[in-house]
Amino acid sequence: VADPEPVQPVEMPSPGAVVARVEASATTHIAVASEAPSSTRSAIGRKDNETSIRDARFEPAWLRLKQRDDDIAYAAHQLTGRPNRATSITDLTTAADRIGRASDDQLNAALDSQQRAMRRLRDADDQKTGRRERRRLVREADRRNAAVQRIRRERAARCLDELLLLTDSESATLRVDRSWLPWGSKAVDCGLDIFSRLVRKGSPVERMGLRFRPASPFTRRSSHRKGLIRIARGVDTAQVLHELGHALEISHPEIMSRTRRFLQARTVGQQPRRLSQDYPHLGYHDDEYYLPDLWFNDYCGKLYRGGATEILSMGLERLVREPIEFVREDPEYAGLILGIIEL
Repeated sequence: VADPEPVQPVEMPSPGAVVARVEASATTHIAVASEAPSSTRSAIGRKDNETSIRDARFEPAWLRLKQRDDDIAYAAHQLTGRPNRATSITDLTTAADRIGRASDDQLNAALDSQQRAMRRLRDADDQKTGRRERRRLVREADRRNAAVQRIRRERAARCLDELLLLTDSESATLRVDRSWLPWGSKAVDCGLDIFSRLVRKGSPVERMGLRFRPASPFTRRSSHRKGLIRIARGVDTAQVLHELGHALEISHPEIMSRTRRFLQARTVGQQPRRLSQDYPHLGYHDDEYYLPDLWFNDYCGKLYRGGATEILSMGLERLVREPIEFVREDPEYAGLILGIIEL
């Protein structure tokens, strides 16, 4: 296997420059979507104006703004893929850390501003500050939070493009039956595009038929069962990738065997705990159990009848959301995900 092309340190844009650029790019993308050639590959997905208008009728304004904010970094950053990507966790960790160091100072400064804004808001609540002043502090805290999230999404998009995504000739060809979705069409387009370029051509998931259908409007959770993926309201790109990770796990016995062995090795001697008891406000059912470990999210250790796990789905979701933090904090877990998508 050829060595991956070294990634040179890059200068991250300022939060203000990111906001201006991504909003302009998102607007441009919607305006010219119907005129773009069919060969254009962008992680924002391929949609025409009719589909965008149809989504707007069914989704409230606050939900459309949330989805735009979740996917805005991908609209700004044209993801093209590299002919050679990192094939070992050592190479991936080194390259991701190099990209992270180029923007760590900027991210830390944004986090400090976020903490100061939240501290001023808490002090205002303790001192029973006037309503107008509190509204101003809430808006300021929201702006600081948004700046942090935009920087993180920009870092994630850069890592995806330079370290993980494959070119068209190497990416998988998925068999997708996608009926009309009253919500989440943009997230599904983006998720399918990224997933097909994370997984190599010849992957067992290519032999599966993936079907997308809307979930019940009364549920907040998307789901997967034997290739049928139900999309809930408010879903974002990483959550679509989460459900596609379940399809990848059941596509071949070797993949499920790897995830089960990893779960067992990380939770030796642990007793199952009930998710609804430890996280009572997250809507878990009483029959949902997990095995605790030093997971970034305890849902990684969830137990299923039949041997399925959340290892691959949660790892794939975090690899897209926070690749730098993932490989820095848990290289063993990140290495498992990299090995599976290389199959």
